[in-house]
Amino acid sequence: MLEAPPLNAPPLIARTLNAPSRETHSMPTNTAITELLEKLAEQRRKAVAVLESLLCAREECASHNDQYHREDAVREITGVSSIDRAIESTRRIIEAIDHQLVQLTGPATA
Repeated sequence: MLEAPPLNAPPLIARTLNAPSRETHSMPTNTAITELLEKLAEQRRKAVAVLESLLCAREECASHNDQYHREDAVREITGVSSIDRAIESTRRIIEAIDHQLVQLTGPATA
C-alpha cells in the first residue's frame, strides 16, 4: 500500500511519490527524482520561451496600435489587455515550477 504524500506536497511531487515502484519502500529513487527534475527544467525552459515570445508580441502590438492610432479594445473595457493576462499567467507558471524545484532540491538550484 502506498503512503500518502505530505499535505503540503505540490501535486506533481505527490503524484510522483505515489507512482508504483518496484522498490519495497515508498521513497522515490534518485532516478525518479532526477527524471522529475529534468522534466521540470524542460517545462521551465518552455515556459520562459513562451514568456519571451509574449513580451515581444506585446511590444509589437503596442507599436502596431501606435502606428495606426488604435487602442486595445480589451484593455479599454477590462483595464488589462489579454496579452498582459497571458504574460502574468506564464510568470505564475514559472514561479510554480521554481517552487517545485526548490521543494525537490533546496533554494540554491532553482
